[in-house]
Amino acid sequence: LLSSKDLGYDLKFWTKNDNENDWSLITKVIDPHGVNIPITKILPAPTTINESQGILTADNEGGLKYWEYDDYQKNWCLRKLTLPNFNHFSNSVSLAWSQDGSLIFHGFDDKLQILDFETFKNFESSSGDNNIPNEFTLDSEIQAMKLVDDTNLVVATRFTLSAIDLLKGSISNSFDIYPFVNGVYKNGHLERLISCDEKTGRIALVVNQRLKDTQQRDNDTPQY
Repeated sequence: LLSSKDLGYDLKFWTKNDNENDWSLITKVIDPHGVNIPITKILPAPTTINESQGILTADNEGGLKYWEYDDYQKNWCLRKLTLPNFNHFSNSVSLAWSQDGSLIFHGFDDKLQILDFETFKNFESSSGDNNIPNEFTLDSEIQAMKLVDDTNLVVATRFTLSAIDLLKGSISNSFDIYPFVNGVYKNGHLERLISCDEKTGRIALVVNQRLKDTQQRDNDTPQY
């Protein structure tokens, strides 16, 4: 508001038909995650879920909501939600979704939770000795997550790049990236610098290293 320091958060859904030049606002949701609670992550649904006409939104308190377009109401509606279950705030929020739409991966701070999309609760594996954990605690704040072949989840934290084997429920490989990215990236920026080929499993990671003082040019601007 212009007359105070209050902040308001809106979630807006827009559409554009092929025969139109402009986008049209369909739905506007005021304070979608509650008063003074911002949305920190948005993830579109895979094509297996309502033909991709759905999104996940996450906030900095650990809350998660699923919104879906309703053909009957011609509007976007809230379908599922999980209440915040953490006792602190964090802007380190990441989301990933399996291609078949069955599992959601929610990264909050240094915690990774695996949710069942149907129940929107923690995933529960079949009974037996090979129970797959539905929560992992990483070495530091999660910065990015990429799913490969629906069997491996690549997780980048502030310090490491790890691959979690979802079939075994354990970390299969880990690579120390702290010496390369220390002090270079702000919180959350690493996500736009990592990509995975879902078919081959190859991972690309961009690393911006600061040049040594002997390599710097004669100015005060750091070179990378």
